[in-house]
Amino acid sequence: MLNWLNLAVGALAGVLLMFGPVYFYGKSVGKADLVTQLQEDRAEIVKDGKQVDENVYSADDAMLCSLLGGCLSDAPQPD
Repeated sequence: MLNWLNLAVGALAGVLLMFGPVYFYGKSVGKADLVTQLQEDRAEIVKDGKQVDENVYSADDAMLCSLLGGCLSDAPQPD
């Protein structure tokens, strides 16, 4: 009975020793890839946001209306 238990524990330890490092290596590589991807996405968002800001700052009244989705012609005008 004790021999079968030792064999099972030894087999489990062997499996962990074989696949444990591969698991942790894959996990660390996955985290590094995710961090890189998030940094690139953030840079693109900042770049896109900057481009939109430049368009808004350089726009005249008609362009602002088109950027906002159009202006209502029957809207009350301030006096």
